[in-house]
Amino acid sequence: HLIGQLQALVEQCGFGTDKELGSMCDGLSKLDSAGAMGPVMIATLHNLVRVVEQGRGMGEQVRGLQQIYEWYVMSSKQIRSKQRADAKAAKMAKREADKRKALVREGLRQRRAKQEMEEAVQKQEERVRKKKAIARQRYIAVQRGKATEFK
Repeated sequence: HLIGQLQALVEQCGFGTDKELGSMCDGLSKLDSAGAMGPVMIATLHNLVRVVEQGRGMGEQVRGLQQIYEWYVMSSKQIRSKQRADAKAAKMAKREADKRKALVREGLRQRRAKQEMEEAVQKQEERVRKKKAIARQRYIAVQRGKATEFK
C-alpha cells in the first residue's frame, strides 16, 4: 500500500518514466516482499512519503522524492551489507559445525580402532591361553601315561 502511494506520487510529479525512481519503487517492493525492511525502515518511509504528500508545491514534492531516493540508496546499501554479513556468519557457522562433526567422526573412528585393537589383543591372549592349556593337558596326559607305564 505504501509503495503504491509512492508510485502514485512519482507519477503525479511527472517522473513516471524516470528510471532511478522506477527502480527505487521496484527495489522497495522487492525488499518489502522479502521481509528485509524492518519496522523502523517502514516507519521512516511512511514519514517521508507523508512529507511528500503534504508538500505545498511541486518543488517541495520533488525535493521530498529526492530525499526518499537518497534514503532508499542508503538503506538498500545497509540491507545488502547486513545480508552479506549474515551470509558470511552463516557460512562460518556451517564451517565450524562441519569441523565439529569431523572431530566427532574422527573421535568415533579412533574409539572403534582402539576397541578393535583391544579385541584383537584379547583374542590373541585367549589363543595363547588355549594353546598353553592344551599343552598343559598334553603334558599331564603324557605324565600320567608315563606314570601308568612304570607302575
